[in-house]
Amino acid sequence: MSGFFELSSLVLEPQCLVLEPQCLVLEPQCLVLEPQCLVLEPQCLVLEPQCLVLEPQCLVLEPQCLVLEPQSLVLEPQCLVLEPRCLVLEPQCLVLEPQCLVLEPQCLVLEPQCLVLEPQCLVLEPQCLVLEPQCLVLEPQCLALEPQCLVLEPQCLVLEPQCLVLEPQCLVLEPQCLVLEPQCLVLEPQCLVLEPQCLVLEPRCLVLEPQCLVLEPQCIVLEPQCLVLEPQCIVLEPQCLVLEPQCLVLEPQCLVLEPQCLVLEPQCNIIVVLGLAVLWFFLARLNLVKRAAASLIYTVYFSLSLPPFWLEFQNTSPLYKSKGSRLFFRLSDLASVRVKEEGWSYLVFTLRDCNMGVELPALHFHQGGSEVFLDCLRKYLLLTESTTDASLLQVSPHSRALSQSFENLLDDATFGLITVQPAHPSQKFSQDPVTTTLGGFSKVTNYLFDAFRGPDTVLLKERPVGEVADLLNEAIPGLDINQLEEPGFEVITRIDLGVLPEVRRRGPVGAEEWNTNMDPEGRMRNISHLKQTIFKGGLCHVLRKEAWKFLLGYFPWESTLEERRSLTRRKTDEYFRMKLQWKSVSEEQEKRNSMFRDHRSLIEKDVNRTDRTNTFYEGQDNPGLILLHDVLMTYCMYDFDLGYVQGMSDLLSPILYVMEDEVDAFWCFVSFMDQMHQNFEEQMQGMKTQLIQLSTLLRLLDLSFWNYLVAQDSGHLYFCFRWLLIRFKRELSFPDVLRLWEVMWTGLPCQNFHLLVCCAILDSEKHQIMEKQYGFNEILKVCVMFCLHVCVHLYLSLCECKVGWGQYYTKYDLPYLLK
Repeated sequence: MSGFFELSSLVLEPQCLVLEPQCLVLEPQCLVLEPQCLVLEPQCLVLEPQCLVLEPQCLVLEPQCLVLEPQSLVLEPQCLVLEPRCLVLEPQCLVLEPQCLVLEPQCLVLEPQCLVLEPQCLVLEPQCLVLEPQCLVLEPQCLALEPQCLVLEPQCLVLEPQCLVLEPQCLVLEPQCLVLEPQCLVLEPQCLVLEPQCLVLEPRCLVLEPQCLVLEPQCIVLEPQCLVLEPQCIVLEPQCLVLEPQCLVLEPQCLVLEPQCLVLEPQCNIIVVLGLAVLWFFLARLNLVKRAAASLIYTVYFSLSLPPFWLEFQNTSPLYKSKGSRLFFRLSDLASVRVKEEGWSYLVFTLRDCNMGVELPALHFHQGGSEVFLDCLRKYLLLTESTTDASLLQVSPHSRALSQSFENLLDDATFGLITVQPAHPSQKFSQDPVTTTLGGFSKVTNYLFDAFRGPDTVLLKERPVGEVADLLNEAIPGLDINQLEEPGFEVITRIDLGVLPEVRRRGPVGAEEWNTNMDPEGRMRNISHLKQTIFKGGLCHVLRKEAWKFLLGYFPWESTLEERRSLTRRKTDEYFRMKLQWKSVSEEQEKRNSMFRDHRSLIEKDVNRTDRTNTFYEGQDNPGLILLHDVLMTYCMYDFDLGYVQGMSDLLSPILYVMEDEVDAFWCFVSFMDQMHQNFEEQMQGMKTQLIQLSTLLRLLDLSFWNYLVAQDSGHLYFCFRWLLIRFKRELSFPDVLRLWEVMWTGLPCQNFHLLVCCAILDSEKHQIMEKQYGFNEILKVCVMFCLHVCVHLYLSLCECKVGWGQYYTKYDLPYLLK
């Protein structure tokens, strides 16, 4: 028994086997394997990373050099395990001559889980595999694949350009030569990556005889993103694929495609999805499309400057009917529309069917146009966003009065609801009744009341205000209408936001992810996506020095590396010219300039007490303190009107700490002050406006808490003054300040996001304040001292308000409403 392999008897260490060019030459009939001559037990062969390296021309197989008899090779479950990058094939390392490999029937049997490929375990370089004509001949039943016998992990197979070349007649498949059992092939996400020009098929290189390929039910399972095809990755020459009658037999459910399992890149020129195209051809020939068991959609892509062509689905519902390439259903049967984004937009319609929703197949918009389609649909239906799901648009039922157009009401004198007079608001109804009505529902009820009543007060008896309010409440669920005769547009008194959804923040953006979004010339790409990732996770500290210059506007996002270098040189010269101005002021000049003396005195006081516990500013005669002083003094030369106001040192300190350079810190500080300028103006108009906006927002989001604060003489929210003035600089720990500021500098989801952060902080303290019935003094103390534990509460609440409360500012455009 010494001739058999024991469990793990062969272990190949990295680089243990190196094959030089022409080191292995197999003559014709040099290797003959008899039935059951080679038996591989489970885990009998383990290949470590980089254990096998094949150099160019290292393996040459002559004609008839390898003959496998029936049952000559048997692979047991888990008998072959390939670690990541364990097999590396160099260009031209494997050359197969004509008829060099002959497989007899049942010569190769693969048991379940007998072949396991780890990620990156197989790497094929360009031109590494060349197949000559008739070099591979498969006899009937020569290859049998059992369920789960082949498992491909993510990125386990990478094919480089021109890595596989198939010559004419190089692959011949005889009848019943390939049998795939159920679940025999499992492809994991990203397990197969095909590079451009990686597969080249010559004329008549693949010949399939009748019944040569038999696929059993569930024999192929494709996981999401398991197949990624790059542009020009498959090139089919004339007559490269010849299919004989009945050569492909597909049983029911033999091919299962999961969502997003097939991803096609733009401009994949010739039909990219070979398998689906062949599948559709034979299904059409066998009339399998007419099966009513399930609704199928087949997608075929072309590159002839034509829009995508969508083959139709077989419908099974009596509520809608399809004819040709069109879909018909009554708008009155439509219950909801779901809008999804996965590389492109697509819509999913749900119909009403005896109180049970019938979901139609998705309608895809690969070339855009989904918003235009929805805008057209809104002319006939009232679509309202669901309070629990932002991607769901619900079709609101209309009452009989609202379902009739205002044009009919105007034309039919018997209704007598609206009187058209010159310069009266109801003229807008006659010009565009749908847009004017639906557009005004969410904001201006007094306008609608005037339009319904007309100038004649007698109409009040025919159409009371309360009845109109009831109609509006029915049309817009969750909206309370103020029915009092109040001027202006403040009519929304309650917004039902529902339960705050669970939110998960991602990790900070690293240097590698940042560099992938930069082109060779240094321009940033995918700017909106990059801002979104920064908003969700912030930045790693080593990246802040570069990224903050973009976030603050010092560097334009579209600038090249050379343009940024030129900008830095100009800004450096400008900075030192301004610095020289105040440096050159003599003592005699300073005595006659009271404003300059006051600014210098105030800056020196604030610098000596700014972040002295931070290592960058601690100790006496610290270089960081000198830089902080010089930058603030130079800013006085930059902005003579504002000069220096107490609190500006708190805004500069984190920027200087990150930049570690006074020039970069100065210009980033200038950009930050452009946003914060109104906070420090003498009239403090910016602070007054923000406090009013914060009070309005808190009233809309949490009316009960707002009423409690008003009852305690705290409705003006003056205790939030310092939060807004220096953006939570004194309330948070220094690392949290860096993270919060860079998140707010993205400008997402709105410019007033810091007001939502205030609401999140107040929400975290609300229960303590209300349950213990704090008065004015206690509320002030809690909001001033909460900095001791806000680190945890802020980020939890911040995540909640980001999405949960974000339903409000997404729906009602918070920045403009608060303005």
